[in-house]
Amino acid sequence: MSEKKSDIIYDCVVVGAGLAGLSQSLLLAKHGFKTLCLDAIPKDKALSPAYDGRTTALSYGSKQLMEACGLWEDIKPFACPIKDIHIKDGPTPTLLQFLSDDVEGESFGWIVDNQLLRNELYRAAFAQDGLNLLSGEIAKDFHFEDTYIHIHTSNKASFKGRILIGADGRQSAVRKALNIPVKAWEYGQTALVFIAYHTRPHNNIAVEHFRDQGPFAVLPMTDSDETQADGQPLYRSSVVWSEHDGPSFADADEQTFLTAVNTRFGDYFGQVLKTGPRARYPLRYQHAKSYTGHRTALIAEAAHAMHPIAGQGLNMSLRDVAALTELLVEAKDQGKDIGRPELLQRYERWRKPDNRAMGIATDSLNRLFSNSTPGIRFIRNIGLEVVRLTPPAKGFFMKQAMGKLGRLPKLIRGEKLHG
Repeated sequence: MSEKKSDIIYDCVVVGAGLAGLSQSLLLAKHGFKTLCLDAIPKDKALSPAYDGRTTALSYGSKQLMEACGLWEDIKPFACPIKDIHIKDGPTPTLLQFLSDDVEGESFGWIVDNQLLRNELYRAAFAQDGLNLLSGEIAKDFHFEDTYIHIHTSNKASFKGRILIGADGRQSAVRKALNIPVKAWEYGQTALVFIAYHTRPHNNIAVEHFRDQGPFAVLPMTDSDETQADGQPLYRSSVVWSEHDGPSFADADEQTFLTAVNTRFGDYFGQVLKTGPRARYPLRYQHAKSYTGHRTALIAEAAHAMHPIAGQGLNMSLRDVAALTELLVEAKDQGKDIGRPELLQRYERWRKPDNRAMGIATDSLNRLFSNSTPGIRFIRNIGLEVVRLTPPAKGFFMKQAMGKLGRLPKLIRGEKLHG
């Protein structure tokens, strides 16, 4: 539900209505917290098809979180399961395969259109009792008082919350208000994202093709509503093409671009007949020195941003959401102050090492595989072969891809919380 009143004291104020911020707000309201979510982007813009051209690989754990949000049954018909993952390096044949048969037929994840996911989250948020979602409302000034935080917005409204949650992305205003520095560097790469429409079925296979310029990932999507000339479906895959900064195929004419895509696409799924709109996203590593401040927690890209090479960015963000929700529900059940330093410190100790480890892993993978040095290529191919021939190592990477490793919050494990 949506209302606008000044100086209401909320349990939780979430700044940022991206996929993580909306999930956080929805879960908190579902567990009995009076919650306000403020977002700088107007609703109509956020829900426009042109706003976000990306897809997300939801891991098994993230799917569990969507179930806790009450959304999975609505998302499921449009979510394409990943049954197998094939890894290639340069011109070599497929070097490593992760097969669903090796994990008792389970899916490694599901590819979902970001815009569809955002629409479902918005719909659920506006229908959720105890949740006030205000879009086009920029949180500008934060006053950190003993028992609450006072937030003033661009529309001259003011709100109070017992805990503030920064989910407002890499340029987080919440993080800056707390003077929390970040460790960051640019990759000198841009992710070019688009949908490829091709002639052969993908059979739920995801392909991660490591190239000197950066990874070229092909991710299975549900079939298009269109058909080919022979009446067969026109199949779809989402492509994440990492390029070094500089002249880009993103600016090429349609035929030049289509030729370049087919050259890199390989013969897995036939010919690419056309592509959808192209979107570019600069790639950057970033990690906040601290995840917390006075009555405040940072989640998702306000706290960490990583290379998309393993497709784990949103999955790690949703672990933040699940962990913070679990700790807040526990405090509420025990009648404790939800903004006390001990709780926030527990959240940081839980999530910071996990996110740092994944950030370092994706950074290392990108540096290792975006490298044309012959000796390096030989070493990494040997490494992939060792993984292929070593069942425990292969099992480790498969569980990591499914989001089943580490200290997992209850909601990620599919368990219910009290509250």
